[in-house]
Amino acid sequence: MAQKLKVLVVDDESSYCEQLSLILRRSGHEVESALDVKTARETARRFNPQVLLIDFMLKDEVSGLDLARELQASNQHLATILMSGYLAAELRGDAHNQGAVAFLEKPFELSELLNAIDKAVQSPLPSG
Repeated sequence: MAQKLKVLVVDDESSYCEQLSLILRRSGHEVESALDVKTARETARRFNPQVLLIDFMLKDEVSGLDLARELQASNQHLATILMSGYLAAELRGDAHNQGAVAFLEKPFELSELLNAIDKAVQSPLPSG
């Protein structure tokens, strides 16, 4: 790992969220997590993450992609990695069109996650 990053993990499946957070902490990153949109917004404001790892299908009224767009509006340095268990070519395209630096299809390998985190660091910042 080249750099310790502040990563916010947002997934409404608590065991999955905890597992991802643990993996990223063990990889040397500073990690906060949220199980819902309200907590994600509050945590993002307080924590000021560099990377957002977010599930597309949240149980809230807001999709992961919409929440990512909202958080990027107040944190222009936020690199987003979208993950989903419901892969559709259109969703992957939407994610990239909205500035996501990577798209992970659940379940994914540890190497895919770490490569996406590295890519987030190396990618140019999303534009307005």
